[in-house]
Amino acid sequence: WFFVLLLGPTLFLINLTIGATGQYILNFLPMSLYTGIGDDTNWLGSWTIFYWAWWMAWAPFVAVFIARISKGRSIRQLVAFTLILPTIADLLWYGVIGGAGIKYDITEELNANGLESAIFATAQNLPLTSILVVVIFVLIVAFFLTAADSASMSLAMFTSTEEDPNKYLRLFWAIALGAVAAVLAATGSLQVVQTASIVVAFPMAFLFFPVIYGVFRGLSQSIRESAVEVAAAPAGQPETAAAGEALTAGAATVVQARTDA
Repeated sequence: WFFVLLLGPTLFLINLTIGATGQYILNFLPMSLYTGIGDDTNWLGSWTIFYWAWWMAWAPFVAVFIARISKGRSIRQLVAFTLILPTIADLLWYGVIGGAGIKYDITEELNANGLESAIFATAQNLPLTSILVVVIFVLIVAFFLTAADSASMSLAMFTSTEEDPNKYLRLFWAIALGAVAAVLAATGSLQVVQTASIVVAFPMAFLFFPVIYGVFRGLSQSIRESAVEVAAAPAGQPETAAAGEALTAGAATVVQARTDA
């Protein structure tokens, strides 16, 4: 990212990122819900639906994995490090990397080799292309490995109901995910991946509402329990500080569900 920003069209990328971020903030709802109805060739509409489905399909895996590594963290910290900071990073990433693709006009390469070649087509217009391509390839491999690892961990936790599932079960799900990915990749069409994501994500959309309700219900119960603990505290303790800390902890701490039942 820094490499492209510093050695690419820096001023253009800065202006584009600032302008695009402002437009996105002002038109957040219309752009988020735009589907281009009536136009079957509309790229923006098709990708809006695809990304809805993408995140719905990934939500169960990501949620379980984040909950596992966030034990003991507050909800404030969880929101900051999983929503706010990644959103800012995405705006900067797409502004610079996507802006470089716009500046260098890689449309011809995309038409010839598909959308998957976008990052490599952009790299061809930058200095130290051979080194940059190797770095990009390593980053892509690292992304797939970490994503597969977290997904296999989540699936193993789902099927075993254990917080630390057996490594052989994790290996099984990793191989299964790899096999499914290989079959989809062998089709040679991004449309198949989009369709598969939408099909898998559709039933998940109906599960989000009870999950959201359960989250708020659990937080309310945690606050009530904290209030009871404060009321039952010995009279000799400094009540103001103890009550404030207990209520804050009850409202803000991510509670790890007990699995001993």
